[in-house]
Amino acid sequence: MSRFLTIFLILSLFAACNSDDYDPYVRVEPNSIVVPAAGGDYQITVGAALSWTMSGNAEWCTPSATSGPTGEVIMLRIAPNTSGKKRSVTYTFTCGDQPATLTVMQEAGNSTISVAPSSITALAEGDSQSVTVTSSGPWTMSGNAKWCTPSATSGPTGGTISLRIAPNTSDKERSVTYTFTCGKQTATLTVTQSGKTGSVDFGDYEEENWN
Repeated sequence: MSRFLTIFLILSLFAACNSDDYDPYVRVEPNSIVVPAAGGDYQITVGAALSWTMSGNAEWCTPSATSGPTGEVIMLRIAPNTSGKKRSVTYTFTCGDQPATLTVMQEAGNSTISVAPSSITALAEGDSQSVTVTSSGPWTMSGNAKWCTPSATSGPTGGTISLRIAPNTSDKERSVTYTFTCGKQTATLTVTQSGKTGSVDFGDYEEENWN
């Protein structure tokens, strides 16, 4: 009887030690990174007792791995920031029910934006024009006129925008100014449309009086 009791105690002790050795934990070092606008490759170390996973997503920050059997070194490839605004992403590492976080913050870059041409004169009978937006990052377009419809009011980078301009049935000239913004930088586009001009039909008069 004492022999069985001894074996039982040994197995219980072994199970307890085994459980302690494999209690889930995870840590990330460093747990925050500040990256300059130029971007680059950065290294972090994941320490974990068991397998781990990494969640979180940003197109501009690409990890070399998002899971592993135990801890390991991960490389983060961070693209240049040309948006003119700071950006950040937080990743969560999980091992069992234990979490750890990593926050990556990137400084703002020097944004640029231009519109060519910067002014357009449209025909009174209606017109279709296009402009080219050149930007270092995402841009938005503000300004509104019911008679002038742009094909897009935002974009990830520069591109060509078409403007559909309705006929001007008034004899007065009209105009609208659009503002394009990328980060802290702006550019403007002014669209001017001439008024409708009156016309006189001299056909009958000429036939009767000029022959």
